[in-house]
Amino acid sequence: MDLIQREIIDAIERSQKREEDSHAAQLTNIKQKLDLLQEEISGRTKELNVIRSLYRQELRRRWEEIPVADQASNEWVFTETTFRDWLESDTEGDNFYCIKGRAGSGKSTLLKFIASNACTKTYLKEWSKPARLCIAEFYFWNQGFELQRSHAGLLQSLLYQILKTAPQLTHDVCPDRLDHEDWSMQELKATFELVGVQTKIPVKFCFFIDGLDEYSGPEEELVEVLKFLSISRNIKICASTRPRTIFDKFFQNQSRNFDIAIFTKADMTRHAQSMLYDTDRFQDMERSDPECGKIISTIADLAQGVWLWVFLVTNELKMAINGYEETQKLVEIVHRFPSNLDAYFKRMLQRVRPPYIQEMSHIFLITTHQRDPLPLYAFFLLEKESLDPNYALNAPIEPINEGEIQAKYQAWSTRIQNRCSDLLVVDSKPHPLFLSHSVNFLHRTVLEFLQDHYEELKANSKHDFSPALSLCKISLAMLKSFHRVSHGDTNSMNHAMSLTLRLLNYAQEAAKNTSSTAIRILVAVLDEADRVNTYHARHFEFHWTSYYRLSSTNDTWPKDGNYNFLALAVESHLVFYVRSKLEEDPSNMNKCRRPLLHYAVHPFPPSRGFIGDEIKFLDVEMVQVLLEHGADPNQTMDFIEDRPTAWVLFLCWLMYVDEPGNVKPFDDTWYHACILFVQPGARRPCVLYHDYPDITVQSILTEVFGSSKAEYLQSLMDVQERKREPSQKHCIVL
Repeated sequence: MDLIQREIIDAIERSQKREEDSHAAQLTNIKQKLDLLQEEISGRTKELNVIRSLYRQELRRRWEEIPVADQASNEWVFTETTFRDWLESDTEGDNFYCIKGRAGSGKSTLLKFIASNACTKTYLKEWSKPARLCIAEFYFWNQGFELQRSHAGLLQSLLYQILKTAPQLTHDVCPDRLDHEDWSMQELKATFELVGVQTKIPVKFCFFIDGLDEYSGPEEELVEVLKFLSISRNIKICASTRPRTIFDKFFQNQSRNFDIAIFTKADMTRHAQSMLYDTDRFQDMERSDPECGKIISTIADLAQGVWLWVFLVTNELKMAINGYEETQKLVEIVHRFPSNLDAYFKRMLQRVRPPYIQEMSHIFLITTHQRDPLPLYAFFLLEKESLDPNYALNAPIEPINEGEIQAKYQAWSTRIQNRCSDLLVVDSKPHPLFLSHSVNFLHRTVLEFLQDHYEELKANSKHDFSPALSLCKISLAMLKSFHRVSHGDTNSMNHAMSLTLRLLNYAQEAAKNTSSTAIRILVAVLDEADRVNTYHARHFEFHWTSYYRLSSTNDTWPKDGNYNFLALAVESHLVFYVRSKLEEDPSNMNKCRRPLLHYAVHPFPPSRGFIGDEIKFLDVEMVQVLLEHGADPNQTMDFIEDRPTAWVLFLCWLMYVDEPGNVKPFDDTWYHACILFVQPGARRPCVLYHDYPDITVQSILTEVFGSSKAEYLQSLMDVQERKREPSQKHCIVL
């Protein structure tokens, strides 16, 4: 671009000096240069927009929270391990390196140190030359937001860093990308694959991936992800994890992994010394009492490789030193400090004063149920619930006054500390969905500790306290407090829809093992959420749920605005809500152009997250409720050319999930659903696919369930066939 600009300036200067030249030729030359400049600007703008579309602030949040290593710490990784040799190695198949360690052992800090260290880049360039080197990092965080713990977040973060380093790749790997669209998993994988195999731009990649054990899905799935990421010999991956059998098996090259605890004792000694030397009084004590100096080495000996233990015990020692305690008391603190983190966390809880115990229990209970870290404002709403259980239902729909809220952050942060004894930490960064100041656990081990002591927390709470129901109310109150949601503002609508998604998830969880009173409250909360979003989308052409579906999926069904909240509830497996609405008004069954029964058997893809972490294509109870309330399995969908019924599409869905490579259905669940369809008279189509006459109802049922169950289903259909008149026979051809 600079070269083109220089050429334009030179051309103009020449035109001024050489009057005898043809002005037309000069102008043509300048125009050509300007066209090239405009083309270059357009290309760079497109690159920037694509890169910007990959950016999400929460993807960087975990990196920012990991402490920076001491100046002299972690240098051993280049001299006392095989890590440097791996960085420089060009041996085929030498793609992976693994750092292992217990919880709190400093794996994340080490990986952050490695990824940003100049030596790492120097050694990697020995491997990458003459190609360009691209380094990218990702830090899984199980207590973080969805993108911080998922496959999609990993790919999106890596692609953002890759294209930011080598923006020229954008034109080859995603030439038709529209920057205003969200990235789907399929698109992320396809783009990454193109990055790995492209040869136009010589570039090699090294990825640093922290916390494999914090991935939200199955560990076997993550192993497949790692294999996918290493599709080229131009890619190296250094990962860290707690000891896990499946990862131990995958990273089986013993010369390409190590346990961090073997090397960190000297670093811990230096860190403890640095922390305690911050206090002038400790240095004075050490000079006057030689026993005081031994405390530092004792800390490193007792830590057993766990950095978190070192941080915690040195903090307690500093408080004691500043409180003018003597050497004997400091030694006692170190030796009496719990040797495992669970015992320490329990001791911290025991320090909470009695007036705060119930509130503490409520706070910890909702944090163990939260899907993502909550903003500090959510805990203010939790306090409001203790005073008025209906606060969220009665709250007006009006934007929150951010100035007033910010003035209260300090007081709320102090309350969290008083009630939770530093086991929760509050940051001041923006929250991805609502205001700022996210609240999170001191460490992942805190969540694990709270989950182990869940029943104790329940015993200390109000007898009717439901964490999931409280989270529903919090989500509703925040939804009401949004500033104006604009159709042209993608972020505002996406934030509202994301908060609604969380509300639906919490509602499904809250409905488990709860009272009829709580169910009535949940129905009221969901009705109110529908009303609030209808208000937010009052200037939109369609109902807000249509926008939700179109903005979140690649749905191919008609986009005519007939999608409604009851259809969304069916797809979200909110059986209690659907039952309540159909009992309240049976005509609700027919208020959506597409039959509700079809939403039940062909829902959103599992990746949408409506149904929790477990992949669950089908909710038999939902099918049963719909059929019991009059749903017709033979109702045709007239807006589709072939006018199939819900039953026919269900059979096609059965055939799809049984294909190789797809998730297999749970046979008993799907078999039960087939019985539910057939009992009220689901008709046997003559032909399912015109182009594939061999695919019949019997062939599908036999393939999925086996001959015995298929024959029983066929016999039930035969009984229903005999009950019908010949004129009622039914043929569907797709």
